[in-house]
Amino acid sequence: MFWKSAPDITRSLAFRLTVGYGGIAFLFALIAFGAFYFKLASVTMEAVDDELAEEIEEVAVIWADEGLAGLKQKVAEEKLEEDSDKFYLSLLNSRGKLLAATDLPPWEITRMPPETLSRVSGTSPASYFQTVDMGEDDLKARVLTASVAPDLILQIGESMAHSQEYLEIFQQLFWLVVMVSLLMAGVSGWFMAHRALKGVAEVTRTAALISRGRFQERVEIDTPYIEISRLAKTFNIMVDRVQDLIQRMREITDNIAHDLRSPLTRIRGIAEMSLISKTGSMTPAQAAENTIEECDNLIDMINTMLDLTEIEAGVQKFELEDTDIRQLLEEACELFRPLAADRGISLHIEVDAGLSIRTDRSGLQRIIYNLLENAVKYTHKGGSISLAANFRDHQVVITVQDTGVGISPNDLPYIFDRFYRTDHSRTKPGNGLGLSLVRAIATNLGGSVKVKSQPNDGSAFFVRLPDTV
Repeated sequence: MFWKSAPDITRSLAFRLTVGYGGIAFLFALIAFGAFYFKLASVTMEAVDDELAEEIEEVAVIWADEGLAGLKQKVAEEKLEEDSDKFYLSLLNSRGKLLAATDLPPWEITRMPPETLSRVSGTSPASYFQTVDMGEDDLKARVLTASVAPDLILQIGESMAHSQEYLEIFQQLFWLVVMVSLLMAGVSGWFMAHRALKGVAEVTRTAALISRGRFQERVEIDTPYIEISRLAKTFNIMVDRVQDLIQRMREITDNIAHDLRSPLTRIRGIAEMSLISKTGSMTPAQAAENTIEECDNLIDMINTMLDLTEIEAGVQKFELEDTDIRQLLEEACELFRPLAADRGISLHIEVDAGLSIRTDRSGLQRIIYNLLENAVKYTHKGGSISLAANFRDHQVVITVQDTGVGISPNDLPYIFDRFYRTDHSRTKPGNGLGLSLVRAIATNLGGSVKVKSQPNDGSAFFVRLPDTV
């Protein structure tokens, strides 16, 4: 079971972060302790060399004061020392012949190598340091060979057993510290990786629950890491948006099913009437005309609904251009003036001089046309409609006001919802999408739309758009 899951573990980010932390800690420990060990070994070697150099200076003093006899006496005294197996001294002539020496067997030195002899032979004093094997347990000795007189060579050796011992202790301590550091780095790395990735695991868990239909689930944000916190917040915002879209889709589906039922029922009724009519009250031409009218209403509703969906989803792109507000409002009035004249409704325009805005002209046209169409539709005969535009608080405010039937306070919160129709509007042609489209376009242009209305006292719609000229 473990071996089957091992590949998944090794591919996990937590495992790789842990290995990375451990590897970096081990590398730094290796470099640090290696440099320290090298420095310690160098200092130890320098201390031994300084001690041997001091011995040479002492022998030189004896040679100057007592001559060869004094040196031989020095060698004899060294033989009696308790640690003679850790230190030796020998006198040789320039040809390498041994004149006097302490016990040599422990050192396995029987004669001076020719290369050493050649280094120190000559008329001027010379010295040469070297490290030699003592022949037991890989012990080594540090040896100084020096010329103290034209025909006299002194060789002093000191065992490095003590230095090697504490260097070996240091090596053991080094590997112990490295292993402990590696273990601690692994544990701390696993802890840090697990803690850092806890938020990712929470996002994964929540996503799995949401995929099973639990759309109310959200990621609990409790992490000190700003990147994970941003991920969790963004994920929650995305889920909120998705849930909102799903809810809207459900509402739209319900509304479509409800609103399509009536025109389809009417089309079916027209077809039945044309088939069963005995009196000729509806000719085939009239039936076809009524059917075409109902189909046009259906097509218009579907097209408006598709446009609305694209705008709200941000799919539809707007083309920004400099737009003259007065010209736009006058064009809208010219379009609706004949219909208003038939109903005895007067149209008025009041626009600040030179008012223009950089916006999507066709989108703003649809806003004005929809508001103006509703105003004409719900204003009584002899009423009036006014269109005004001015610059206020760094925004262009377009107002469409009528003296129509008004809107009930109970209906005001819902008039911008899709397919919502008030009691007054149910007797009028329409599909309940006009104001939803107005709000969607205004929002996507960076603005807003609000309404003030009282029953039987008319309505005023205020469209605010940012001044981006």
